[in-house]
Amino acid sequence: MKNALSIFLILASIGIFFGFVKPEWKKVSAVRQELTVYKETLEQAELLEKQVATLQAQVDALDPKDMAKLPVLIPSTINDVKLILAMEDVASKYGLQMLNINLSNEDAAAVSSREGYNSVDISFNVTAAYPTFMYFISALENNLRLMDVVGVSFTPGEKEGYDFAVTVRTYWLK
Repeated sequence: MKNALSIFLILASIGIFFGFVKPEWKKVSAVRQELTVYKETLEQAELLEKQVATLQAQVDALDPKDMAKLPVLIPSTINDVKLILAMEDVASKYGLQMLNINLSNEDAAAVSSREGYNSVDISFNVTAAYPTFMYFISALENNLRLMDVVGVSFTPGEKEGYDFAVTVRTYWLK
């Protein structure tokens, strides 16, 4: 009888282990793994919050006047008319007149390979003496709007100076 009771208790404990404890142990292990993942995610979120706070402090430290210039530097949309008027305004300060103005977007393959911004090339002709032209180009490059001079060619003019063909590239955010 003692052996039978011992065998019964051993079989009952094995049955309880495989029937109840082992499945519950698997559930607890799965919950612990989930908890580990959540803790890692929480740590990453806290790190990101610190980075956001640091960046926000840097933005808050910027001069509001400089922040107001940012949309002019690289706008979120392109306004062709405003852009050309601004360029003509710079040209008129040097007594120049922009002729044959042409806007051309880049090909789709080049645009799709970049992330974050688009660009447009603006070609125009202007007749000027070399020093005046250099002042004009310098003024375009130092303008608040981000512009790169990507091409310049010239031929001798009929009267004084040279006929310059200029291509500039400007950018805007996608």
